[in-house]
Amino acid sequence: MSLNDENLALDPSLDRRQQIIATSVSAMDYGTGKTNDYPVPPLNATYNPLNTFGSACAYDPSSKLIHCWGGQEVSGIKTYNTLSSFDTAAMKWVRVATYPEVPGYVGSASAVVGSSFYVYGGFGGENRTADFFRIDLKSYALSRITATGVSPGFLKDHCMATLSDTKFIMHGGLSGRTDEDGTSTNAVHIFDTQSNGWTDVTPSNATTGPPTPSSRFGAGCVVGQNGGFYIFGGSDGTRRNDLWVLEPPQWQWKRLTADGAIIRNLPDPRYYTRLVSLGKFLITYGGANALIGTTTTRVAADNNLYFFDTDKSEWIDSTTFVNDPWFKSLSSSGENNIGAKSGGDDG
Repeated sequence: MSLNDENLALDPSLDRRQQIIATSVSAMDYGTGKTNDYPVPPLNATYNPLNTFGSACAYDPSSKLIHCWGGQEVSGIKTYNTLSSFDTAAMKWVRVATYPEVPGYVGSASAVVGSSFYVYGGFGGENRTADFFRIDLKSYALSRITATGVSPGFLKDHCMATLSDTKFIMHGGLSGRTDEDGTSTNAVHIFDTQSNGWTDVTPSNATTGPPTPSSRFGAGCVVGQNGGFYIFGGSDGTRRNDLWVLEPPQWQWKRLTADGAIIRNLPDPRYYTRLVSLGKFLITYGGANALIGTTTTRVAADNNLYFFDTDKSEWIDSTTFVNDPWFKSLSSSGENNIGAKSGGDDG
């Protein structure tokens, strides 16, 4: 789990730089609805999972661990084939497992279903992949999956969310094996872990039908308490800040807020953002929303949390959120804070 010996020999300061770029995680304070930073030491002397971008992270509610797969370290030298686990109660990294049987990946998507961590796609080596595997969270053994149905194909920077005890749902991304033959997609697939099969539930975008989101990559996504699949933001060549829900069982899109709308408390356009569900609320955090000087490089420059009330279908401020009767009852019960990985682009 260290940088390779050759690079360390050429530049010993690489080992130190791995530890100083990012040293904390952000967690939501239930009393204020704001984020606080908590110092987190690296796993060991040469590997700090915070100093990666394009990793694929998913929360396991049974263990209260956040598992993060792959990603590329910030200097771009190494892409990881590792699963790192973060304990949200102890606020520390507790485990890392390396898998030499697969290459390093950046821009994969992941979800926890039952006691398994599923990973699909990403950029591995020279091209985008359609690699698909699961890691048993009890034994930490990795096994490749040969599924039935139509595969989603080569993908990078797509998003995935747990749909039920046996299924996950996946949306969007950059498709095609290479940049030359690829484009962003709006496809939606559901994988059933019991039947081991894919189902394409992509709604029609016929002009006479309901509106659909633009094809995009880097959106945040989550399944809400009502079973709807929500996506926020992303990029189709232009950063977006629209919010959509794909409603079962017909799996039709419904636009909740339009892109570029003038609405109080609406986050500005961004991609590589995170979206989580807490009861009736959606919470989004982070993402690439700002430019570096006069360059075209976009960075995460917003440390605020944004809240959407799915019952009222509106964006609300943090004061309204923390004073909501349902949330106040939750916060007084002593539940853990919500954690979000910082210091990297999780892709």
